[in-house]
Amino acid sequence: MTNVLFGVITDNLGWFYRVSVLGNLIFCLGLAFSKYGKLWLGDGNDRPEYSNFSWFAILFSAGMVIGLVFWGVAAPVYHYLQPPLGIAAASSESASKAFQ
Repeated sequence: MTNVLFGVITDNLGWFYRVSVLGNLIFCLGLAFSKYGKLWLGDGNDRPEYSNFSWFAILFSAGMVIGLVFWGVAAPVYHYLQPPLGIAAASSESASKAFQ
């Protein structure tokens, strides 16, 4: 049932997803390059707590952690269900190989 619903949504509403992503991108770029792109959050004399380099490092680290957390679980599960080397799937031997 879920696969059928997913297929219907992607086949019939894929265009809407693409248009909405493009619209959001254009809106954000428009805001960034308009007079509101220079808007300060806080008092006029406040300085940012972090530099641009620090923000980049924070966002990069968050992205790396998300990938590590996802693949830290997904890779062993994949190798447990589809083990290499002719081992039977979902067996104790495939569980042992999945975590090596």
